[in-house]
Amino acid sequence: GWWTNNVYSTTGEKTVTYDRVKRVNAELHLLGDEFMRFRRTATHLVGYASRPEYLKGSGCIPEDAAFSGWFRDVRAEDGGPLLVAEMVPRSTAVRGNAVFLFASDDPYDERPRRRTIRFIPHGRVVRAFGGQGPILVSRGEDGVCTMPLVSNNAALVVVE
Repeated sequence: GWWTNNVYSTTGEKTVTYDRVKRVNAELHLLGDEFMRFRRTATHLVGYASRPEYLKGSGCIPEDAAFSGWFRDVRAEDGGPLLVAEMVPRSTAVRGNAVFLFASDDPYDERPRRRTIRFIPHGRVVRAFGGQGPILVSRGEDGVCTMPLVSNNAALVVVE
């Protein structure tokens, strides 16, 4: 199956992929509880106009920024590719709404970098969670929030 020669060699030894899968699994566990409180309702491909080859043949339409009822002007400050998934609560016991962000500017992992994501939330309380735990979100006097996100990393942003 897939595990042989991908995660384990045919002799049962761990491959390089084993540690990668282990790291991603740990990141998913950190995000899991918060993430599972929500469900995805829409996905926006933001900033792909700068890298049209990433969407070639997909039929997907890139946007300059994502807008939803709870988040406005969601985009990377550098204008690069960002996947934005709108999310709503799975139950009435959950407060707020969320977006799941993925910094998709470096699909081949050749030059990862720290990027700044900006958005305007419709709500007072903003919390962000990443694969290594909570992420600091700064809010300016104009109401614009910013947060760091490294290439090929994801974050869940919750607003109440």
